[in-house]
Amino acid sequence: MALPPEGSKGFLVILGFAFAVEGALYSAVTPILPLLSRQFDMSDTQAGIMLSSYSAGLIAGSLLCVLVLRRINARNAAISALTLLALSSLAFAWAGSYDTALTTRLVQGIAGGATWTACISWLLRLWPNEKRGEALGLAMGPAVVGTVAGPAIGTVAVESGVGIPYTVVAVLCGGAAAWLLRMPRPSIKTDATRAVTAAKSKAPAMFWALVATVSGALIGLVNLAGPMILVGIGAAERTAGIVFVIAAIATVIASRFLGRMVDRKGAARTAAFGLLVMSVALPPFGAGSGIYVTGALVVVLILANNLCYISAGTLLTHEGERAGWSLSFVTALTATVWGIGETAGALLAGIGLDRLGALRTTAGGGVIAASIFAAVTVAAVLIGRTVQPSQKSSIDH
Repeated sequence: MALPPEGSKGFLVILGFAFAVEGALYSAVTPILPLLSRQFDMSDTQAGIMLSSYSAGLIAGSLLCVLVLRRINARNAAISALTLLALSSLAFAWAGSYDTALTTRLVQGIAGGATWTACISWLLRLWPNEKRGEALGLAMGPAVVGTVAGPAIGTVAVESGVGIPYTVVAVLCGGAAAWLLRMPRPSIKTDATRAVTAAKSKAPAMFWALVATVSGALIGLVNLAGPMILVGIGAAERTAGIVFVIAAIATVIASRFLGRMVDRKGAARTAAFGLLVMSVALPPFGAGSGIYVTGALVVVLILANNLCYISAGTLLTHEGERAGWSLSFVTALTATVWGIGETAGALLAGIGLDRLGALRTTAGGGVIAASIFAAVTVAAVLIGRTVQPSQKSSIDH
């Protein structure tokens, strides 16, 4: 597909680097939760707060970036956000107390949300609607490269301590900011929507926002419960980190394929499939039936959740624009509802692990996934019945 100069391979590499750095910062904390729990004497509930604080900040950062993009271009917004990400990462690296670590983790989330919104809205403006799933897959691929580096850094931190690995992450953030300085400044566009037919109802967009929220909540559950369950059944902390590295590598390999699958099969159908897989896999995941089985289920759950997120993000951005919302707003909304879901999911998972145990907590997640699967299945049927054949492709995608 021919892209304008902004959309050259060099541009994609630079944005991909920014996505990767942000993804690394998000995911690096997962393998070191048991280490941080010992270092700061955290309960499972406090561990959930620590994990979800990044997503809580992401919500504020994403919405703030919508306002910022009205006044400065996407390049400068991304550079500023990455610089803040570097500084907050350095502070987190050498935090001496739970409160300091939690505060700097929250600031990381604010900067990460602004980075994601600036970069992804810049990217989506270059892609046609019918290939939006592929565009989101392209964005998710580098982001998950970061999630490969993140658990790897976290696994190293289990042995060496948090300071040096997170300092490396801070340097990567600074490198990404410096790299973006080489890009030409894009114009500051008004948030006009694409030339699509305006929809009177915002209900479809809100429905897919709900699906994205649930997807975020389920990954929050998996990210928090996974290391705890693995360590609880006898795995070394390093082994728990390796499991998440394997899951991230699998997602890197699959991301673009999943994006194309969304475009070809229809986002509603692929969202339903991802939710179905999660509803089936979550209960045995919580049962902790051996290190290998549990590790394999972590990989399956993360892949299924990635498919669900790409599908929901594709439909949310499309239906949001049809409802008259700007592209930067629906991009921020996608990150925001994901952050709300991940925040709630990690918090509730921490409370559930404390009070109910792993099996009941993950089984509850399975029930939620099954319920949303049923709703998405009905939505997919209604799309097929109510949309004219000439319009069906654009709605599905």
